[in-house]
Amino acid sequence: MRELLVIGIGAGDPDQVTVQAIKAMNKADVFFVIGKGDEKQDLV
Repeated sequence: MRELLVIGIGAGDPDQVTVQAIKAMNKADVFFVIGKGDEKQDLV
């Protein structure tokens, strides 16, 4: 069975990524990044 992991960006500061989020990203084979438009492009 496949697993879908959703990781939020929180405040958007990469220094504040949780240990749980890092573990989830290390498990992932594929990443999908949702575009938030030009206004929030620096958060991607």
